[in-house]
Parts: sequence; structure tokens; C-alpha cells
Amino acid sequence: MTEAHALFDEAAIRAKQDRSKRYGEDGLFLHQQVAGGLIDRRFDIARTLEDIAVYGGRGLLSAQRLGAGSAFTVERCETQLVGQGCLASPDLLPLQELRFDAFFSLLSLHNVDDIPGALIQINRCLKPDGVFMGALFSSGTLDAVRTAFLEADAQTTGGANPRVIPLMDVRDAGGLLQRAGFVMPVADTEVIEVRYGDPLSLLHDLRAMGETNPLKARSRTFMRRETLGIALAKLDALRGEDGKIPIRFSITYLTGWAPGPDQPKPLAPGSAKTRLADALGTQETALKR
Repeated sequence: MTEAHALFDEAAIRAKQDRSKRYGEDGLFLHQQVAGGLIDRRFDIARTLEDIAVYGGRGLLSAQRLGAGSAFTVERCETQLVGQGCLASPDLLPLQELRFDAFFSLLSLHNVDDIPGALIQINRCLKPDGVFMGALFSSGTLDAVRTAFLEADAQTTGGANPRVIPLMDVRDAGGLLQRAGFVMPVADTEVIEVRYGDPLSLLHDLRAMGETNPLKARSRTFMRRETLGIALAKLDALRGEDGKIPIRFSITYLTGWAPGPDQPKPLAPGSAKTRLADALGTQETALKR
């Protein structure tokens, strides 16, 4: 992805994630829940993992929690320290080919410009029959926030500023894994609804997670007080019967396997030795044209 066509400001992403660490536990509640989902899925696989790589994870995906012998952690940061697992850019993963039994990614791929390219690099660092498991924010996340700020911008400026990043649809996820060379791809989505007492608490959590606006096309001037007030009022109007504001986060879990010689292969068409009608105990009827 060339700089001219980049959607995300990589320096801003690293700075926001570095600043988010100051919030400590405040920014980890979603990461903790999604990490639990990834760990559950990992133990659906009855396999010993010796060497694994973890992209992101905020320290929540340790080798011990994932049942692995050792974990090499890579994450975005201001300084590239490959020996310690620090990563300056996701466009060039500092990982040796055919090294790992598994690669895990926790809420780290949704703001990568070239997701297919990142997945290809992940595939290359896996041993044959190695597994990739990841979780990322996907379509539906923060839709209420997107709408509130678009409407507020339209009312106060007559235009629109991009404030919430575009996100992948789960229907595209399997295709992306296949394009990257993974086999037996699986994608499923979990919707997490967080209910807030006030809109400012939501904005606090987004800063604590390092998930405020990283788009290159974002406005570089301070938001008008009037615009912010209208957007917050629109969010406030969404309160439910419990007096809380429901905000949805859509999490897509991905699983794919690096090709390996011992993996099950689909049978050739017409090679079945048992009739489906016999298996179902029913009468086969010829199709009338």
C-alpha cells in the first residue's frame, strides 16, 4: 500500500495506542472479553502448540493462556525493536517464514491498510498446517456514533468529516482468508452491546482503547463545540428503558490453516459410493424438465 493511497495514519495509530496504556485496566474490558473468545476457540483445537506469534493482545494472550511453549509478541509502537517483538508497521511483519505453529491476533487488524497483504505474511510465517486465529472489529461497530457525528457535521458545517473507520463485513472475511492462501477458512461474528450512562463515558473508553479516529482524511482542526454538543445530544437520545445508551461492537473471529500435506481434501465430484437417498431412507425422484 503506497503512502498516497493509505487510508490510515500509521503514526497516529501508534501514538494513540501508546497513550492508551496510561489508562491501564480502563481500556481493556473489550480486549479481555474477546481474548476469552479467542482462547475458547484455540482449545477447540486438540493440538500441542510449541511456537506461536501474537499480534497485539495487550498482554492478554500469553503462551500459558494459549497452551503454548513460547510466544513471540509483535505490536505497533514508536520504536522498532524486533528482538523484543516490537513492530513499527504491520505492512512488514518481522517474522521468519515457516517458523510458527500458530499466529493469534487480538483486535489489531481492523485498522491495517492492506489486510490481504498482512494475512499473506501471517500465512508465510506459519509451518505447514499451522493455524491463524484472529479477532477484529467489523461492520456494525459504533454505527450509532458514526450516524450521530455525520448528522451533527451536516447541521453545523454542511459537510461531513470521517470520524469512524470503515470496517470489514463478515461476509468478506472467508474470501480474504482464501486470497491469502489459507485453507478451511471459518468466520463468525459476536455482537457485544455496552450500555453507557452518558456519551462522555463512551468517548473515554475509546481513548482508553486507543480507538479514536486514525484516518488520514480526518480533520486536523478542533471539532466545533456546537458539533460535539449536537452529536452528544443525539447519542443521549438513544437511551433505553434502563436509562442507558446502547453501543454495539461487532467482533468477527477468523480461523484459517496454512496448507499442509496431511490435511483432509475434498472428494472429487461424482466419487461418492453411497446414495444420499439411501442415507436418508427416502425415495429418489428424477427431476422433471
